[in-house]
Amino acid sequence: MNKFTEIIHEKKPIALLIGSGISVPAPASLLSGNEFSKNIIKRISPNTAIETQLLELCDPQRKNRRNKGDFLRFEGLMQIIYDHFDPELNILDIINRSNLPNLNHFMLANLLKFGCIIFTTNFDNLLELACIELNIPFKEYLTQEDYHIQKSIDSQQTPIFKLHGSLKKYQNEWIDAKYSIKATLNSIGQSDDKLQFAPAQKRVLEEYLQNYDLIVMGYSGYDDFDIGPLLKSIPSEKRVIWINHIDNDAAESYGSWEELIQAPRDKNGDFISKHEQLLFELGENANIRNPHDILLLNIKTEKVLEFLNQKFQVPPEIDQLKSMPKGTTVVVDKNQQFFDSWAKEHLNSPGDQFLGCSMLFNSIQRVDEALDCSFQALEHFQSTNDKLKIAVCFKNIAAIYHELNDQNLFLENAKKSLEFFEAINNLDGISAIKQTLGIYYFETGKWDLALNFLNESFSLTTNATMKISTLQTIGMIYQNRGQYVEARTNYQKSLELAEKSGIIALVGNGLTLLGILSFLTGDYDAALTNFQTSLKIDKNLGNSYGIVSNMQYISQIYLKQNKIDESKAYLHKCLQIHESTKNRAGIAETFFQMGQLCDENNDRESAFTYYTNALKIDEELNNLDGVAKDFHQIGNYYSQKDFETAIDFYKKSLSISQQLGDKLHIATIYAQIGLMHKKKNNYEHAIKYLYHACKFFLKLHNPYFNEVIADLKEIKQEIGWLRFGKYYIKALQQKIPI
Repeated sequence: MNKFTEIIHEKKPIALLIGSGISVPAPASLLSGNEFSKNIIKRISPNTAIETQLLELCDPQRKNRRNKGDFLRFEGLMQIIYDHFDPELNILDIINRSNLPNLNHFMLANLLKFGCIIFTTNFDNLLELACIELNIPFKEYLTQEDYHIQKSIDSQQTPIFKLHGSLKKYQNEWIDAKYSIKATLNSIGQSDDKLQFAPAQKRVLEEYLQNYDLIVMGYSGYDDFDIGPLLKSIPSEKRVIWINHIDNDAAESYGSWEELIQAPRDKNGDFISKHEQLLFELGENANIRNPHDILLLNIKTEKVLEFLNQKFQVPPEIDQLKSMPKGTTVVVDKNQQFFDSWAKEHLNSPGDQFLGCSMLFNSIQRVDEALDCSFQALEHFQSTNDKLKIAVCFKNIAAIYHELNDQNLFLENAKKSLEFFEAINNLDGISAIKQTLGIYYFETGKWDLALNFLNESFSLTTNATMKISTLQTIGMIYQNRGQYVEARTNYQKSLELAEKSGIIALVGNGLTLLGILSFLTGDYDAALTNFQTSLKIDKNLGNSYGIVSNMQYISQIYLKQNKIDESKAYLHKCLQIHESTKNRAGIAETFFQMGQLCDENNDRESAFTYYTNALKIDEELNNLDGVAKDFHQIGNYYSQKDFETAIDFYKKSLSISQQLGDKLHIATIYAQIGLMHKKKNNYEHAIKYLYHACKFFLKLHNPYFNEVIADLKEIKQEIGWLRFGKYYIKALQQKIPI
């Protein structure tokens, strides 16, 4: 510990970030987050084969991960429990069963007396109980409102920052504070930068972290949503010392940031150890910290706490506590009894177990396993004639088939689900299915029908998540129709509601959609900012679909900016993710973009191959929007060699776009056909198509308007005023269908 003691002996203030590992030793005997998840999985699994699979997925360091999202996060598991089985989150009451602080808690409480600051992600109140026993006054900071009370922390009360909330709050007596808990994906906080803490919280946390050396202990580093980004965003020259607990009293080692560079990585180039990844990123950003001040210490946590207490003259009470009983298996046995009792109350049948496992598998894109579990759940509920659960199963199966792009089976199961929900007048279920059908009809180009279903869904539900996603889909329909003002209005409403509700996944979706709108109107800087912020959110959530969607758009922006290598790198990552999740629609989209990339490099033959491969998939999936754009690009390929074939493909593309009402693509095709006729000196047809393209681009506020005007001016110079005017007047008189 020589390096550690050298740093700590310096007269600098210390902040400690502590996680659930602190509360694991007896007599507290609480479970770590990972062990908590495993106990739930053991109860939710209907058989040992599924249990083995799910337990393996709880290990983020396993070697056979398909992608970053192939990991059952504690928050993701808790979200499913909250949504479908335990809306009061009674599962967390197990944490209250222990009211015996261990030696770690007492040593941490003692450090508070000497000006140390403690941040914790723990929900338990064992540190507070230790403070009460040692007569140390304290104040808990749980919610944004707590941070608003005063600008500077009250020196008469030692602050304890409970970053993810607390089950109870002490105000001369214990009161319920479960409302402050951040245990599910939807409850993870966000701020003005959409990812981290609310502004009042962030201001106070920055105040300390900028001026204190930070010691991290008992903490996994998996809180990507807020704590990791916070640490990386705060400008500071202070040090970070990460305590990686090992059970061996004698063994200890430390590593510098430079040594972290050599740490083991997976096939994606990420560190196998999450805390090593986070420490490396802290040091890699030279604007934040000096890498030489980042230290990883492998040592027993208690030894570090003992040293810190000695530094601040440990009181006799702590020495006495060292000899206290280390606890027994009684707490462990009671833990098992609690989980068994909880499962008996909230998982009423094997059908519930299969349904829960289906949702867990589907949350990380394990669609085959998810589908199998859903069918087994359905079989059970049909045998008991539980209409509500039958409806939920059909809804679940429909959602999986939608992801697999099997339209017939999707519609069949969605309609069955709607029948059962309507039979029992379950408004939330009816709303959910109508929203799902609205999304389907939107994707297949039946936009009027889609709007009907979506508006009905919005009016039926009070669920914030449903309302947000419905607004976003309605916005996409308006966007595709070229009604950009209406699209932006719906996106902004959805984003405001997502931020207000604290649903960070939908905040990410909203940012992506606003990015797309900015991209379409030529504001590439605004689009890139939105995509990059959304990408950060999706990476932290492990949302493969969101990750790849944002990367594809970022690739397109880089292509527009002629950053070919950066664009290509993003597309190859996208293709790997789509192939690993069997997303054929995504594969087609990536092929299409790879074709555009080849076009930019003047590799037209490779581009043609990518476009035809994309067309084959899009036709199989009946993706009309994709087919229209594929035809367009294939027309571009033939435009260099075969005028008639090019025009034929353009007109096929135009026909589909007119059917869909996609004004932007209609305008683009008109412009393309106009330019083809211009090359052949067919000026009458050229002026007709370019004029109507110009009219659409102007209505859409699209920057291509100026390019088409330039083409028309060029024709005018070539053929003169009189002839140009004659053809232009004819174009004005012609009706072209929208």
